[in-house]
This record gives sequence, C-alpha cells and structure tokens, in this order.
Amino acid sequence: MGVFCYLMEAPYLTWAMIGPDGVVTRPPTAVTDIDRPVMIHDMALTRRFLVLVLGPLYFDVRAAIRGGSLLSWRPEDGTRIALIPRNGGPVRWAHTETFWTWHGANAFDDGDDEDAPVVLDYVHWSHPAGLMPGLATGGLARATIEPRAGTVQRTWLDQGSMELPRVDDRRIGGRHERIAVASVTGRRDLVGGDHDALTIYDTRTGSRVRWDAGNLAVGEPVFVPRPGTVEADDGWWVTFATDRTDGESWFLVLAAGDPGSGPVARVRIPTRVPLGLHGSWLPTEE
Repeated sequence: MGVFCYLMEAPYLTWAMIGPDGVVTRPPTAVTDIDRPVMIHDMALTRRFLVLVLGPLYFDVRAAIRGGSLLSWRPEDGTRIALIPRNGGPVRWAHTETFWTWHGANAFDDGDDEDAPVVLDYVHWSHPAGLMPGLATGGLARATIEPRAGTVQRTWLDQGSMELPRVDDRRIGGRHERIAVASVTGRRDLVGGDHDALTIYDTRTGSRVRWDAGNLAVGEPVFVPRPGTVEADDGWWVTFATDRTDGESWFLVLAAGDPGSGPVARVRIPTRVPLGLHGSWLPTEE
C-alpha cells in the first residue's frame, strides 16, 4: 500500500510504502521537485507507480495571517502529475493544462515495459468546486500519461456533475471494467455536494447505466463481490443514502448485473448518515 503526506514546510511532499502486515517497507521519502506547500486530496497506485495529481492549489499562510484565504488557486501554473516509482527511482513528471481533482477511480500500467503509459481514471473539475468562486464544470475523465515524454492525453468518459468514483477493489492498480459514481440527474434543485443518482460505466464499451434515486441523496458506491466469483457484475453495489423528505438514512444494495432497476434491499439506519461519507469496506474477522 502506498501513502503520501503533504506538509506546510519543506519537504512539502513525502511518500511511503506499507506492507499487507502493516509494517512500513519504505520510510517517508521526500519528493524534492516541489517549492511550496500544495494541497493533494487523493492518490492512485499502479504496479510501478504512486500517481499524484498536483493541481495549482497552494497553501498561503501569509495571506491567511493578513485575513485572506489560506488557499490560493493559481491556474496559470497548470497541473502536474507525479509518477513516483515504487522502487524508489527518480520521479517522472508530466505537465498539462490546469484542472483539479478530488478523487481518482483507479490507475494502471498500460503495458509491461519501463516506459509504458499510465492510465488514470478520475473525476475532473475546471477548478476546486466549493473552495473557489464560480461554477466548476467537469466529468469523468481518463488521462493517459507518458512517463518518458511527460505528456498527458485526456479523453472524456462522461461530462456532468459527479463525485466519489469507485471500482471493484480487487482491480485496484490493474485494469478495471466498471466505474461507479454518485451523480446528478439535473431533474432536481440540489444543495452542494448532493447527488440524486448512481451511474455505472463500462470502460470497455463506453456504455453507462443510471439509477435515479428520487428523493434519496446517495453517497459513495462500493462494490461487494459475490464470494468466490471474479466477474465484474457478479455482486452488488452498496451505498448509504438519506431521504430529503424526512432525514432518514438508508443502506442500499443494488444488483451489479442490473443496477438501473434500483435497490434489491434497503436497511434503515438508526442515525442520520452525513452527505459525503466515504471510505472502505473491510470483511469482518471470524
């Protein structure tokens, strides 16, 4: 497992590796090609690299002391993507036009040789929604990063308001067949951070299936495979949801083979689950 830490003073960014037994296999290692504190919200992992997207959102302590914002958005700098070799080799950098991302879905190496491209699927925003003024636009994007050339080519899987992308956790670091997101239908007036649908994308065909959640505000979808199976649709997508009409929260289960038909099971949660809650589901020990 790879982890990262951004700091307010040099070194501004470090990374480390942790084994499946929880033992640190590589201690915190500085990324030296950064000259100021930068916010990084998420990362991805491939067989070769830790993948970090550095949008031009910087911490500005002096401005905050003067009564201004702690965060400074500088789109003229563009966005950089760091490919950090898991073996400790030199960081590969790519530079592209400015964008922001809160969450990545997954990344993988598109080949076996040293210079094979890295593919990153993520939710793309024109600027940090909720932190900077103005309407942020975006969608689900795929970035193909060339480690040697330092170039980035982007294609759109879909455009619109969405967040919290997930794949089958068994596919993390490798090729994935499905991406699920909490999305917006455009049929309702929603508050910021609210989503009224779940959308599942087939990355091979480009097709998508959407379930309209109606009065339910849905959260991050997580894939739960049927035990002993390997197929992409043999299992369930699960999520928390809160009813806008009465504030009650629910745990929803959708069949991965037919998510557009809606939940096959619902469990009422005795306390309200806040919007935006997301994390990982782990099997319980016997």
